[in-house]
Amino acid sequence: MQHAFDARIELARPLRDVATVFDMTGLALHVRADRLRCDEPGIDVSAQSIHAGVFEFAGAIEDARLDPNDVLTRLALALEADGHRFRLRLFDADGTARVTYESDH
Repeated sequence: MQHAFDARIELARPLRDVATVFDMTGLALHVRADRLRCDEPGIDVSAQSIHAGVFEFAGAIEDARLDPNDVLTRLALALEADGHRFRLRLFDADGTARVTYESDH
């Protein structure tokens, strides 16, 4: 089953300069040509710049391959450790936000 997720992230630096944050997740997330890509089987993700330093992420996680809660937890921990403001949400099949992770700052 696919679990949809979304995020709003306020980056302190340009996306390409935050590549190591995504490396810390261990999820094969990469920044290429100022776009976020994922080579991890079972994760589909894309990022779109809203305005300078603010990105919206959307995607889906296949629960047969990965635990969706674990994926968002790992991403939240990496973003928090690097000091970025964020909100990550994991949705149920009916579109209801099941889990929300938000930065403390």
